[in-house]
Amino acid sequence: MRWKMIRHITTFSDFEMPQVQFDRIDDEDVAMCISKGWYLMPNVIWLDPAERDLSNHSTVEVLEEQMNGFHRVLSVLKYPVKLDEKHVCCITETDVNNQPFRIIHKYPNSSGDSRLMKYEKNRRLGASALA
Repeated sequence: MRWKMIRHITTFSDFEMPQVQFDRIDDEDVAMCISKGWYLMPNVIWLDPAERDLSNHSTVEVLEEQMNGFHRVLSVLKYPVKLDEKHVCCITETDVNNQPFRIIHKYPNSSGDSRLMKYEKNRRLGASALA
């Protein structure tokens, strides 16, 4: 029996982890993050170094809004933040109709012409013949 190795490369585009910045508000050290992406209904999750959920200690404000209702957000973690600890901010879309999808690509490991490569080659040739 012959085995063919296929490498699975998965691209996850259903969450964003913006850079965490530190600031001082009302004599208290806080962590902040700003979304780069646009969300209709964002959900911001904050994790401490032990991966405990600190989201209930945070606020979320609309930073910018587009005409279509999508917006960028600013979140502030008002938990006793230590500047030498790594906190993680993760933003996801909660509206199921606007969630990005996962893309899974399969690439053959061997240099030989596998069925998948032949299929892709024939598909491209067929598409170029129609164009």
